Amino acid sequence: MAKWGEGDPRWIVEERPDATNVNNWHWTEKNATNWSKDKLKELLTGLVIETEEGRCEITSVSSIEGEASANNRKAKLIFFYEWVINGEWSGIMKESDKKYKGKFDVPNLSEEHEPDEIDVNVSVEKEKDDGLKLKEIMRKTGTPLMQKQFATYIKCLKEEYSQNVILPTKNQANEKKTTEEVLNAKVEMSKMVINSSHAADKTSVGVKIDTKTVTLEEEFVCAPPQLYRVFTDKEMVQAFTGGSAIYEVEKGGRISLMNGYVTGGFVELVSTGLNVNGYVTGGFVELVSTGLNVNGYVTGGFVELVPEEKIVMRWRLKTWPDVHFSEVTLEFKEKDGSTLLKVKQTGVPSSEYEKTIEGWKEFSYKTLKMPGFPKATHITIVGGGKGAHVLAGLSSLVGNATVTVVSTHEDEAERWTAAMKKGGFVVKYSSGSKSSQAAGKVKFTVRNDFEESIKISDIVAICLPASLHESVLKQIVPLLQENCLVIGFPGFTGFEYQVIAILKEREKTCNVLSIGTLPWVCRIVKYGEEVEVIAAKEVVHAWLMERSKEKLSPLQKVQMLIGSKPALKVVTNILKYTLMKIPVINQSLVYQKWKDWDGKAVDKEPLMYQEVDENSMRYIDGISSEINDLANILTKRFPSLDGTALINVQQNLIEEYPGLIKDKSSILSCLKTNTALEGLVYPMTKTTDDTFVPNFQHEFITEEIPYGLLIVKQMVDMVELKTPIIDEVIQWSQEKIGAKYMKEGELSYVDRKRGRLPMAYGIDTIEEFVDFFSVTN
Repeated sequence: MAKWGEGDPRWIVEERPDATNVNNWHWTEKNATNWSKDKLKELLTGLVIETEEGRCEITSVSSIEGEASANNRKAKLIFFYEWVINGEWSGIMKESDKKYKGKFDVPNLSEEHEPDEIDVNVSVEKEKDDGLKLKEIMRKTGTPLMQKQFATYIKCLKEEYSQNVILPTKNQANEKKTTEEVLNAKVEMSKMVINSSHAADKTSVGVKIDTKTVTLEEEFVCAPPQLYRVFTDKEMVQAFTGGSAIYEVEKGGRISLMNGYVTGGFVELVSTGLNVNGYVTGGFVELVSTGLNVNGYVTGGFVELVPEEKIVMRWRLKTWPDVHFSEVTLEFKEKDGSTLLKVKQTGVPSSEYEKTIEGWKEFSYKTLKMPGFPKATHITIVGGGKGAHVLAGLSSLVGNATVTVVSTHEDEAERWTAAMKKGGFVVKYSSGSKSSQAAGKVKFTVRNDFEESIKISDIVAICLPASLHESVLKQIVPLLQENCLVIGFPGFTGFEYQVIAILKEREKTCNVLSIGTLPWVCRIVKYGEEVEVIAAKEVVHAWLMERSKEKLSPLQKVQMLIGSKPALKVVTNILKYTLMKIPVINQSLVYQKWKDWDGKAVDKEPLMYQEVDENSMRYIDGISSEINDLANILTKRFPSLDGTALINVQQNLIEEYPGLIKDKSSILSCLKTNTALEGLVYPMTKTTDDTFVPNFQHEFITEEIPYGLLIVKQMVDMVELKTPIIDEVIQWSQEKIGAKYMKEGELSYVDRKRGRLPMAYGIDTIEEFVDFFSVTN
């Protein structure tokens, strides 16, 4: 193989002094991990941050997690490093002799970020007065100083590990270059690339290249969101390629799969440019990329992304003429329960046309034909509600997945099965797209008994009201395989210690993933036959206890089942996770709306979110404030459980519904202008004369009080904190459902059958609560 019109020295075998790695063509790697850890500790420990007001010093670096390496490919140096750093600092104000202590963490020291883009998070043990001032000194003055040290680390890494990585060729054997000369040469090459971009921008005419267009179609047994995710999710790509990746899924974003071969070609570099009608135009942008092609090295980046529908990328093979790019368009179309992938690649050099088609067929289609689990995976979904409907429809289309739905009500299994036999099964989206499975071809089954399915399951998803978790878990835990993944879908507050306690009682070792909220705003259109996803949330928080390691992590497995949205985000701080899950909004709105209800029916169902007013904010703000007061008290007592940055209601709404909220200026506006919540009404019961009365037996009260606010109530009692607004809402709610959770302002004992309070699981003090999770995870 040779370059366009000339012999390619890469393929010419020549003598070398050491007879190895001709022309430095092969991949070589030097491990820089241990050296890096020592260097980072040296650069950070003792670093002084001083202003006119105070003086801080980094006293220790407690942990450095990650790795670093120097690599050579085609006589080019590539450095990989990815670090998460934790440490301690102390400080003193110059007008005081009182010393304060705090912590810092660096979550993203990697080659993906410039030194001034590296984040430094700072906390202080005592969040008041001088402590807060010192924290600001560390944050504002300390962060740039630490970033400067990181820049020094990167420079030293390149100097230290540039030596003897690129070996001299025969003609270079007697030539000696300094490390600085090597690095400077790379910098000059980068400048040439960047400067060429400006030149390219000024001219639209280049070398005429004869090109063709590749057009292919292939059907995949999965839903569009699953296949779309294979091409766009960094974790999926890393699992798919078996190595770390740079994958910036945005217009103009970079792609880099740096440690894996792709059908015979490893991609390493490069640029952009767009071929229009056979002429090279556009400009260089430094991109590192891989692509799905054969016998060549592919580079490029994202041009356009339409979620779950279309991806447009620019690709080129290394062997193509300089600056020439093709444009690849991937379209994902739902077709009878599968996905039709349409590929259109324009601007392919005519001489590469056949190889490009072969590359798509041999690599893309054969490797991706069953995007999903690397081996046969049995999944049991326990439940028959709207969440179970959506999850069954999506997960059953994932490659290598066998899905069984187990309903806890005998008639539900029968109804669901009969409906599918008649009309198939459809998950439809408000955008108009859908994932359909024809009658007689539905890829999951529905039954009403646990035993047969649970015994062989690799994943068990509990899609039930929280009030049923205890009894169901006691039935299924004895049947679980070791290292099975148990998912609370969602888990609701307290699921974590509930399932762990039951697993310990039965001496079972399993992975546990608790999802904070249902991933979608959805509704059942026809039971057992059609479910609608009104909106998929963008981010959903989760808590993970991982007891066994596999190729795909529990998070990756669940993300594969639900598709590209929402993105699951693990919260390791159990304090934050427990408190941020408390369903503040629904309880506040229901209480404010009906606390003074006169018992008269209303003519129509009132809108729940779009008609919210300032009066409701008193309870949303009040409950949120009391929960944050609890978090602050716990943080002072247990500094490692930092609750000072607890997500507030407004931030949570914006994070869960980005792009769906028209006015983000306040909680009130986030609710009123959230398109995902449009048209949703208060839980109501229709009367015989076609009027409506509030439904006080709805889960907003029967579930969210005993599995939400009551848990907070026990925790505030543990620290002797007064919470009058939370007490007010609980007392009103218990009257409506005929319960007695509180008496004369004091919390009564609530057993496992009536709620999920920590006391029901042997956790009576806040110390026991914290210790419980420090031991189990």
